[in-house]
Amino acid sequence: MTEIDARIIDLLNKGWSYSQIQEELQVSSKTIAAARKAYFPVVESNNGELSSDTFQFLPQPPPNLNENPLKQNQFKTTNQKIKKMSTENEYYEDDDESTSKLELEKYRLKLAHELEMEKIQIAREDKEREHYLREQEIEKEKRKGEEEKRSLLFRIKKVIDSCEDAEYSYEDAENLLEEARKVFYESEKYCFIIQITFQGSVSHTLLSKIISTLTDFLDGMDEDESGELEFDSAFRRQVSRFDFLSF
Repeated sequence: MTEIDARIIDLLNKGWSYSQIQEELQVSSKTIAAARKAYFPVVESNNGELSSDTFQFLPQPPPNLNENPLKQNQFKTTNQKIKKMSTENEYYEDDDESTSKLELEKYRLKLAHELEMEKIQIAREDKEREHYLREQEIEKEKRKGEEEKRSLLFRIKKVIDSCEDAEYSYEDAENLLEEARKVFYESEKYCFIIQITFQGSVSHTLLSKIISTLTDFLDGMDEDESGELEFDSAFRRQVSRFDFLSF
């Protein structure tokens, strides 16, 4: 038995309540209940002597008919005190249990709230990440489209720059015609995909003129021949106004 337990038992023997002992010794009701369960009431030892670690408590013999009214009243008062102390003990034990359940429920609700907030935060971050990746993909596609556009305009410029008034062999004219047709087809495809009008644009007009002029030139030649090729003034005026920045 510890010193605290001994003092608890001593105060219980004196009829103190749980709340009075808690205030006096600064201990919990559970500590008082444990000491009471272990040491109170303490039965008589075998040798009938008090040891240093044990309190002796001799149970009251039942009153007989010959006892005087004073002793009977004392016995009745003692029983009432014991019943009162037992009721107080049960009250404090029930109160502690209720408090523990309430604290546990509060903690459970707190954890559930934190988990829900964490889920919301994760969902928000996933949505923001998805939006960011989508924007990056759109920007990437936009840059890719611009690069493809500049590449096609550069090829159109090379074809037009190659169209000089000069003597062309059949092979040179045929190669220039093949490249003009490829650029024309790829430009038409690009404009269709990005939904802009190709027909009637300056590049469409110039490429159509080049293809028509080279086709007519080759129709009147054999493969081993060469000839003078000239592009008309209307073609040259259009070329001078073309900035090669758009179709």
